[in-house]
Amino acid sequence: MTDYFHLNLDHNALLSLSTLGLAHLGDGVYELLVRSWLVLHGKAKAKDLHRATIQYVAAPAQAERFEKLQPLLTQEENDELTKKSMHLAKGGRRGEKELDRIGYNRRILVAATVSPDFSNEELCAAYGTMDPLEVPSRMLLAGEYDRLSREILALSGFDEDLEEQAKN
Repeated sequence: MTDYFHLNLDHNALLSLSTLGLAHLGDGVYELLVRSWLVLHGKAKAKDLHRATIQYVAAPAQAERFEKLQPLLTQEENDELTKKSMHLAKGGRRGEKELDRIGYNRRILVAATVSPDFSNEELCAAYGTMDPLEVPSRMLLAGEYDRLSREILALSGFDEDLEEQAKN
C-alpha cells in the first residue's frame, strides 16, 4: 500500500510533477495548517469551522495576503535579522563573527510569516515553548518547513547562496 503521508520521490520524479499538481498539494498543506490553527485556538464555533477555513484559504484571500507580503523582507529587516544571527566564530581570530545559518533561517521564517503568527503567545504555548523561533520546527514537518523557507527566501529576492547574501 502506498504511504501518501510520506511521499518519497527522487529528485527527477519530483521535478517531473506538474506545477499545478504541486500547487494543489501546497493548497492542501496550507488548508491543514489553517484548520489546525482554527481548532487549536477556538477561532470559530464548530458549525462555522468550514466557513472560517474558506475565508483564509480561498484564492482571493490568499491573493490579498500575498499583496501584503510582497516584498517580504526589506534590506533593513534583513540587516537586523543578520545582526541577531551572528555569533563568535569557533577557532577563528579573536572577536571574529560568523553567521548562524540555522538561526538566520528561523528568524526569516518567523518574521516573514503572517499567518499563523509564530510570535502569538497562545500558539507558542500550544507547541510547548515561549520562543517563537522554535514554533515552526515543532508545528511543521521537515519538508513543509523547508518548502516554506525556500519560498520566503525566493519571494524576498534571494537567488544566490544564503550566506553570500547575508554577508552583503
